[in-house]
Amino acid sequence: MKTPRQLPLKYPEPRLGLKDFILTEANRGPVESALRPDVWPYPVFCLIGPRGAGLSTLCEIWAEEIDGVLLRASDVNALKPEAFEDLSSGRVVVDEADAVTNEQALLLLISAIDRLGGRLLLTAHNPPSQWRAATKDLASRLQAAPLAQIGPPDEAMMRARLQAVSKAQFMQIPKAVEDYLLIRIGLRYDLVTSTVEALSGAVGGRELTVPVAREILEHQPELFDLGDD
Repeated sequence: MKTPRQLPLKYPEPRLGLKDFILTEANRGPVESALRPDVWPYPVFCLIGPRGAGLSTLCEIWAEEIDGVLLRASDVNALKPEAFEDLSSGRVVVDEADAVTNEQALLLLISAIDRLGGRLLLTAHNPPSQWRAATKDLASRLQAAPLAQIGPPDEAMMRARLQAVSKAQFMQIPKAVEDYLLIRIGLRYDLVTSTVEALSGAVGGRELTVPVAREILEHQPELFDLGDD
């Protein structure tokens, strides 16, 4: 008798909400400003932050919270003329807007949003003044947009991030190890995930202690500059 073929089960991804985004004094002001498009003084709002600050996650939450449309840079590059009219009166967020290479499409999107009362959130790692904007009209419109910046994380943010990533890795980080990692990582968003994944992959069945964490990370110097103890 043939064994029934088992099909892989796919579960829907849970929808993200603001409760899933870590907020501390390091990012609360800029994030809350971005989430209130109805009070923006201009139809376009720019939000920038360092890599690892959660901008892509925030874009998903923004679109979900206010029933908006999420576009990636590649989506903007490929926009058809008829799409601008459909988007112009709604709420649109562009993730990694500084990676958009089709300047004309971005300019037309901004113009349509401005003309028909929509709202457009642009997120990036660099301010608009550093984007490739050869078109004077595009550069002018970007400069007119309010700009909010997520700065470096504070200690509360780093602890929350370490706990969130370790939970996703089904691993618990003791307080002493957390304190040690904060010294090693410093205030850098981009090192949290790679560091926790390194620990998760190498700890095995051992108890995660400071000496064990130090041993694992010293064998992976590419993660960050280990410096002196």
